[in-house]
Amino acid sequence: MCNKQTIFNMTATEFKTSLRETKSNLKNVTLQLITKNSVQPYTNNLFGFGNAVLREESNGNSFSINQAWTNSGVVKINSINQLAQLLVSGTVTGIQFQAFYQTTDFAESIRHGYSLND
Repeated sequence: MCNKQTIFNMTATEFKTSLRETKSNLKNVTLQLITKNSVQPYTNNLFGFGNAVLREESNGNSFSINQAWTNSGVVKINSINQLAQLLVSGTVTGIQFQAFYQTTDFAESIRHGYSLND
């Protein structure tokens, strides 16, 4: 039996749209972007974060929201609505995002060497 957590994935377009909707609440929040080769924090730098998102989009990557750091601990994010509610509450100090390549079909998965259980 597989015991994997469900990950909330978005295409680059969905991700950018959701960022625009919550942009005003992202000020003074540290944003961390995990990519294939790095983990990069963006503190009070929405412009730099936006450019990093555009770079990852140009590589064909999708995005997920992993977790949010709040005044009372770490919270696993399962939807954009959950993130928006946390941001409005004013308790969020940081958010971790991940950029990754998501295969489109089984043959592409095999070419990239992913296991059948992924």
